[in-house]
Parts: sequence; structure tokens; C-alpha cells
Amino acid sequence: MDATQAFLALVSRLRGMPCWSVIVSGVGSLANLHFGEKIERDEHLVHVNFKITPEERVYRGEIIVYLEECPWRLDGLDSVICSWMNTTKTIKQGLAQLKGDVVQDAVVSLPGYDLIIRFESGHVLRVFPDQVNADEGDNYSVYGDGKTYVLAANSILYME
Repeated sequence: MDATQAFLALVSRLRGMPCWSVIVSGVGSLANLHFGEKIERDEHLVHVNFKITPEERVYRGEIIVYLEECPWRLDGLDSVICSWMNTTKTIKQGLAQLKGDVVQDAVVSLPGYDLIIRFESGHVLRVFPDQVNADEGDNYSVYGDGKTYVLAANSILYME
């Protein structure tokens, strides 16, 4: 199975998984969402500056979606809840609504690798990889099964 097929299979596994953790960076719009089983971290996070729960210090998700250097938007039933352009406070409040929500569907649209995650509550997370400058960071990443799939500049997928 090539990297694209493995990546698409991993994303499709999000279906039926709860989002149990949302960690938003204190800088910019960086965030990570933890789905599925809680797996004990190899090393517990002890940094006092991390504003995370004791559970998040000990466990990571079975699958983790890292929102990095690309636009994304969280839609509600009737309006946009937040986007990568909002303040950190608004992003934290908006994405926190996904905690406990279960993924109804997760799809990737090729060739650009747009990611759409639909939740049972009606929330929809849309990720739009537009990063074209490799020096400015990656678009987004998805971790699962011990591998990280990185969507780099120009929507080039590679596996770490």
C-alpha cells in the first residue's frame, strides 16, 4: 500500500471515533485533536507551561489530527463557529465543542488533500491545504499506527 492509500485508510478509520481531547496552542491557530482510544504516552508530559489536563499529559489519541500552517474552519449547523483566523480564545472555545463528539464521516479530497470531518452533532471541520512555501511549514498532519502522515507544501504527502 502506498502512502496515499495508507493515509486515506487512516483518515477513514476516524468514522465512529470520539474526539476526546482538543489542545490549542497559545500562539496562532495550531491545534491537535485526539480521537479514539486513549493510549499511554511513552513519556508523560510534565511541562508546566502546557495548559492541558492531567489525562492529556498521560494519554494521546489513537489517531491525532494536527492543524498546522493552513486554513481551517469549524462550521456549526447554522453558522461558522471559528476559523484559523480567529483569536486564540475564540479558537479554544470553538474547537472545545468537539470534545466528546463522535466522527460521522471523514474524507479527503484529492489532489489537494482537503480534509472534511463531519461530527454527529452536525459540526463540520474543514481543512484547506494552501501552503506552497516549504520554508513556512506544513499544512496538516495525521498520526496513527505509529506513523505520521504530513501534508507538506504543494499538498505533497510524506510519511515520517
